[in-house]
Amino acid sequence: LTAKQLAADSDVIQKLQGILFNVNDTSANIAASLDALQVNVAKIASITQVGTIATMSLSASKVGNDLSALNKITNPYTIAVSDTSANIATYLDALQNQISHIASITQSVKVGTLNITGAQYLNDQGALATLAKSGAYTLTVSKIGTSGLVSVNTDTHVTSFTISDSAANLAANFDRLNAIGSKLTSIQQNDAAPIAITYSQFTADTSALSKLTGTYSLGIKNVLVANASALTSNSHVVNISLFDTSANVVNSLDALQAIYKTGKLGSITLGDSPTTPFTLTAKQLAADSDVIQKLQGILFNVND
Repeated sequence: LTAKQLAADSDVIQKLQGILFNVNDTSANIAASLDALQVNVAKIASITQVGTIATMSLSASKVGNDLSALNKITNPYTIAVSDTSANIATYLDALQNQISHIASITQSVKVGTLNITGAQYLNDQGALATLAKSGAYTLTVSKIGTSGLVSVNTDTHVTSFTISDSAANLAANFDRLNAIGSKLTSIQQNDAAPIAITYSQFTADTSALSKLTGTYSLGIKNVLVANASALTSNSHVVNISLFDTSANVVNSLDALQAIYKTGKLGSITLGDSPTTPFTLTAKQLAADSDVIQKLQGILFNVND
């Protein structure tokens, strides 16, 4: 059949069982009948361009919606894509799928910003490079992982982006996230583990902290005893791990026991190795028993 005939007789063809068709027609007729070819794609064995092979002018939406029909074309074909910025963004994955056949991608009507996901940005670079050949374009990129941080931040086409990644990856890149200006608009944690940062980062990386959105939690490590109690009032802080001298820890046992009761006290690491026991009353040891059990390398003389 020709593509034109298949399109004209589509209703009948859909009723046929056990019949396959080879579609032979001009590039222009194949392009014009592509929706009908897609509807009947299960009944098509092949699509072949005949006569002078010409570039097919298609919209991005047609490429995306008629992808199976395009993949039935047996001889080399070329596509010129023209569509709105919104449709190019929506069907960017399909354009990437056909990138070896696409000669050009052009934004029609009014050139606007393409709003794409981080996955599209990382996976569809071929389509974006082809789009660049047709003129300037801009992107907003949502929920890209930290693995793409350098690329998206240095890409002059990207006007803004958001980050979405695991707590471990956010923690590993926290200083870098903090150093990025207004181009990074928000940071989202996509798992349940606390984002483990140091107390120095907690106090210095205020830009990154202010961009955290949605549900997230923080684990603060290397916290001095003197700074620990204030952290308990922060609802996002779920774990406070201490690093301080043995004297400071022992002198603050009551305060640390209060932090323990909030459920937020994590590990206690001593910055020194005491050589003599500390002295406690039996009453204090009993009151602060939960904290004392966390201490390693400290002995007590109990006098009461």
